[in-house]
Amino acid sequence: AWGRGIIIFWGCLLSNLTYMGASGSISRMAITSSAKKALRASKKKAAYNAIRKDAIKDITKKIKKLVVEKKIKEAQALVPLAQKAYDKAVKTNLIKANEASRKKSRLVAMIKRAI
Repeated sequence: AWGRGIIIFWGCLLSNLTYMGASGSISRMAITSSAKKALRASKKKAAYNAIRKDAIKDITKKIKKLVVEKKIKEAQALVPLAQKAYDKAVKTNLIKANEASRKKSRLVAMIKRAI
């Protein structure tokens, strides 16, 4: 039903400034050109951040798996890569400096305990 900028769509109440996304979620629609540009930039940044977070998770999982398998030398070889990933995440404000420091420290401590 239409009326005063309100649309009923698949049982969801939507204003004329929102739209139903592909995932079924309701999102705000950019109106001005600057808002559209900001939305594009935000999506690019979100994708880049997801890649960097996945890289951190992958290297951390590899190190933990190697420690469980008692392959300490291989795990120690991957620690600099993990530290580099954490430092890059801090540099781009993806995570806070203290969080990175804590996680790097815990990785090294985990390896030392396994020796």
